[in-house]
Amino acid sequence: MEPCGGDDEFIGEWSPILGSSLAARGLTEAQKKALAAELRAIEAKCIETGGKWQDPNFHCSDMSLPSGISARVGGVTWRRPKEISEKARLWISEWEIAGVIQGALNDRHLISAANIVASNPEVIHRVFVNTRLADSCGAYAFRFHGTDSWDVVVIDDRLPCGPDGQPLFGKCPESDV
Repeated sequence: MEPCGGDDEFIGEWSPILGSSLAARGLTEAQKKALAAELRAIEAKCIETGGKWQDPNFHCSDMSLPSGISARVGGVTWRRPKEISEKARLWISEWEIAGVIQGALNDRHLISAANIVASNPEVIHRVFVNTRLADSCGAYAFRFHGTDSWDVVVIDDRLPCGPDGQPLFGKCPESDV
């Protein structure tokens, strides 16, 4: 993996679907610079180790799950998308996004909201600020609206999976998306 250049390569490059202008809309210049720096550090770590990035602020353990869920479903393993399906991908195509189906949680209201967002490609791509490091490092940058401003959060792609090896919570109806 070759390191990339300036901040523009990290900000707003979330998908070939709509281009990069929407992703950075609403972020302050300070947020853009901080995100670019964080993504450069993640990329450098992946190059250095030759592996995928692991979010140091998130622990893949039962403590990160709803109480008792692991025992209820028969155990949880944490897997990356390519460990779930060799053909794993974020989008069905450049023009189509599938909905989300409910998993082991009784979270139908959250899943319904996710489906509303997913039904509008412009909105979903504004939430995904950056996916450029998804394949190489397993890192995604999302934006969420907090109390009075947008917050950008970078996460890794480890997913809680049930005994069948499939994502335990909300997932796409297509097995490789």
